[in-house]
Amino acid sequence: MFILNLYYIITIIALRFSRKIKEVRMKKLTMTLFLLLILTNTFVYYSVEYNATQKIQLELDKKLQNLKIHYNVLLRNQRVTADAIYVSTVKFTPNFIELFSQVQTATKEKKALLREKLYQLFKNKYRVYKMQGVLQYHLVLPNNESFLRMHKVSKFGDDLSTVRKDFYYVNTTHKLIRGFTQGRTSHAFRNVYPIFGKKHEYLGAIEISFSSDSFQDYLTNISKIHTHFLVSKSVFKANTWKRDDLVLRYKTSGENSNFMLAMNRSHTVQKCIVGNAKKLQTKLAELSLKMQRGKAFSLYIKRNSKEISTVSFFPIKSLDKKKTLAWLVAYEKSDFIYETLNNKRVVTTLFLLFSLVVAYLLYREFKIQNLLKEKMKSKAYLDGLTGVYNRNKFDEAALKELKRDERYKRNLSMAIVDIDHFKNFNDKYGHLVGDEVLIMIAHYLNASTRGSDIFARWGGEEFVILFPETVKEDARELCEELRQGVSQLSHEKAGSVTVSFGITQYMQGDSLQSMFKRCDDALYKAKESGRNRVCFI
Repeated sequence: MFILNLYYIITIIALRFSRKIKEVRMKKLTMTLFLLLILTNTFVYYSVEYNATQKIQLELDKKLQNLKIHYNVLLRNQRVTADAIYVSTVKFTPNFIELFSQVQTATKEKKALLREKLYQLFKNKYRVYKMQGVLQYHLVLPNNESFLRMHKVSKFGDDLSTVRKDFYYVNTTHKLIRGFTQGRTSHAFRNVYPIFGKKHEYLGAIEISFSSDSFQDYLTNISKIHTHFLVSKSVFKANTWKRDDLVLRYKTSGENSNFMLAMNRSHTVQKCIVGNAKKLQTKLAELSLKMQRGKAFSLYIKRNSKEISTVSFFPIKSLDKKKTLAWLVAYEKSDFIYETLNNKRVVTTLFLLFSLVVAYLLYREFKIQNLLKEKMKSKAYLDGLTGVYNRNKFDEAALKELKRDERYKRNLSMAIVDIDHFKNFNDKYGHLVGDEVLIMIAHYLNASTRGSDIFARWGGEEFVILFPETVKEDARELCEELRQGVSQLSHEKAGSVTVSFGITQYMQGDSLQSMFKRCDDALYKAKESGRNRVCFI
């Protein structure tokens, strides 16, 4: 606003004192102010735009950071839970190590008995683990053979070497691994731990994993951040994944058609897919490009005319961190961005109105200057006493007509008009009456000449007439009519007045001076012949 006020003061001062500045300087000042208006308008617009953009970006970064914090808190809680379950399993579950050690060399029948014993050992514990969000509690042998799935006991003996890189890694390195991975039928946040015997011999691995939709539900219902967990179709194996106690249904997401969204009570097709796809319609291409880059980002959308929402995208990477397998997408209402955009709109609108007012003032000033210039120019071409064209205007017009006649042979003629015995009027009646006679004659002749003719006061009691495209014989007839008209005029004090005409026509090689010389000679001839007549040479 300081810039606006300063600009206003400068402009008003300039306009206020504009009449005291010379014409050329005033024109430059007006143009300078107009350029200043454009530059200031541009500067303020981009300043407001930049300031609003920076504020919005800070808010978007804040929302993204908030999502990341909540995600990391949940992830850490799940890992702590998984670690506690692992320790409880291998250290505080009686006979677990002894039973699992026997599996390594057991026959098929013996494995079945051991599997049943382990299932009974963990059955009640698994019920409690599920209440803590655990999806899968799974024992795997060193050769990557599935031994016991607590979520689906009937499924065992399959080789997971090619479908579970996390099991392959742990069985190869005997080290813990965590991350989001796709299994044979489901995807989850998995914690896979190595299991060692009493003599530190390697026995296999145990998986403690949490479903991906737990993040979606936790953030939406507990953190109050409406969140979508989008899973890449390249990871997703089926439209419906079934488990004995759970059915998760997935639909193509509204954010990106290459990703699937888990549907539940908090996430409906109408609201989370159809509704969001409509709100994000103008940003789908941008979203696709940014999601391909696999880096976290945020943007904002209009929920309605009075609400703005931020949409934060946080990538979930593969175990090797090279691929983005899923996204956490959080929707949050943002009054701050709404107010920022509204304030920007108000400021730019006010400044636009202010600029239009100043532009109008400058335009009006420029028009006034042009009118003054035209007036001054017109004044420079007019005789101060009679109001008809003066010598300056006649010289300018005559030179143009001479060039045209020299080139196109247009038969230019010219006449000098002199008031007869004008000195007597001044001597007898005074200069005021003489001036009145001059004005009377000038107005009559000016009104009686043709529109194409140029009539001007030459000086004293002499006038000149330029007749474009007129031979001297026709010019003589025109002048004769003018002479007769003047002779019928009468001044209330001076009485009747007569005039004499000297005419000539352009001749090849003529100049204005040579034509004047012949007109003057013709006028002298008219005077010598008794005045009140028309002569030509």
